[in-house]
Amino acid sequence: MAKNKVHKWNMRRHGNINWIRTRKLDDGTTYEDGCVITPFGIVSLYSQGDEKYFPNTDLRFVHNGTHYSRSIQKRYSKRYLVTLAHRFAKDIVGE
Repeated sequence: MAKNKVHKWNMRRHGNINWIRTRKLDDGTTYEDGCVITPFGIVSLYSQGDEKYFPNTDLRFVHNGTHYSRSIQKRYSKRYLVTLAHRFAKDIVGE
């Protein structure tokens, strides 16, 4: 039986890499999901919405064993999602 592999992300080695992708649903609508690496940790995110669906952006972050989430009733571009993720993590850490 194969062992489960645990992948650790070395920020010193890989630098500040953001992974956000756009996916398409069967009905043709799109949404963004992914992760943003900040100096404080990794923020996961999801953003959707158009004329068919209620616009929504969810951000999630874990700090000192506590899970934090923020929901915003608006859809954002990939570029601004990175900015929001950095601000969210900074708000939680308190710097």
